[in-house]
Amino acid sequence: MNKSDRSFFVGLNRAMISLGPLTAHKYCPYSCAFCYVQSDEWGRYTELSNKEILEFLRTEKEKNTFKTIYISGDTDSFAPPRTLRALELLISILEFNVDVTITTRYAFTKDELDKLASISDLYRKNGLVLSVAISIPRLTSRDYLESANTPSPQKRIEFLGRLKSRGVSTILAMRPLLPIISLEEYKQLILECKDYVDAVLGEIWYVDKNKIIENRVLTNNEDKNIKFENHLMDFNIGNDLWEAWSDNKLVSGLNDYCQSLSLPFFMRSQSALDYIKSKESNL
Repeated sequence: MNKSDRSFFVGLNRAMISLGPLTAHKYCPYSCAFCYVQSDEWGRYTELSNKEILEFLRTEKEKNTFKTIYISGDTDSFAPPRTLRALELLISILEFNVDVTITTRYAFTKDELDKLASISDLYRKNGLVLSVAISIPRLTSRDYLESANTPSPQKRIEFLGRLKSRGVSTILAMRPLLPIISLEEYKQLILECKDYVDAVLGEIWYVDKNKIIENRVLTNNEDKNIKFENHLMDFNIGNDLWEAWSDNKLVSGLNDYCQSLSLPFFMRSQSALDYIKSKESNL
């Protein structure tokens, strides 16, 4: 299979799906400088209709290959102009009777939020968890990391509050953690979100060997004074090694700060989902 014509990722008891490329010339509604999909080394998920996605999942479910569905790992399926289509897909995949996590940078309109909250209630009535991860990788610095059409960090924080007020399970996704964002800025972001989220997520930062992503993010010589290590993506097809950055001191600092706020901090999505599942089952 060519990297430009690949299926969705299915493995580790999860299926990662999306609505695929936005157009033939633009993969995602947002073009974040740090994102691995900006590199040709990532490849592209296939573009399928909702019906075709459901057929794909039915085939995989017969093999008992997943217990969780993630939307999206490669593009923001919930950002305009595909918001309603993605919400319709959320309703359809209830048939698989599994927990679902979605990730987006979009701040929904009132009508869209009403629909999402109703869908969340449907999942809960079926004993399932629908968790919504809002991606906010920075707060005040480095505006260039996110494209101009991305809702501001403050708008996304406000959206987290609206989600929580509607009873939706929420996650602050500070993904990926970046060497050019300080611990203090991350802590301030967590502080502003603490009343609106069930968990906080970090992640390793992956860059391509051709340095397309690295050069978009690290804009001066001081920034570039960091060390990368070879690392496999456990959510990517194939065994290609990526260069990756992670800082144990930063992760420890974030974990300690979250503990001081009685918030769980995770570096893996499945751990966060397991926590939220356990939390809801005890309500």
